[in-house]
Amino acid sequence: MAYSSNDLSVLAYSNGFTLWHYVINGEINITNSSGYFNGAADMLRVGDTIMIVGGNGAATATVRRNESGKVELGFLSAFEDAKTPVDRNEIDPPLTEAVLKQLMRDARYWKHQDPAIVEQVRDGFRRLYHEKG
Repeated sequence: MAYSSNDLSVLAYSNGFTLWHYVINGEINITNSSGYFNGAADMLRVGDTIMIVGGNGAATATVRRNESGKVELGFLSAFEDAKTPVDRNEIDPPLTEAVLKQLMRDARYWKHQDPAIVEQVRDGFRRLYHEKG
């Protein structure tokens, strides 16, 4: 399915961050190389999160880059029933301090102190720095 602006809607906006919802009328078939959201480049900002729902499940992605009308996503999660043709690095982006800092800017971490998000950040720093030994 091709991108349709009618299927992209804002769920929440705060402090320059937007949480989007996108419905695909069919199977989710999005990869970083597909340029699927290029048609929304004028609306999407780096750091925005998109909840994507399709006939084969759901996935969550964040906007990693948006330059010259080209949108690159980083996939944060995919539900087990989603048979998306993405490789493991797109579902679990390589762990870096920048990825963890981006997660720390999420209000669920710094404002609401969501236990799952706080643990994800703690675990990420433990893996990042203890694995390097």
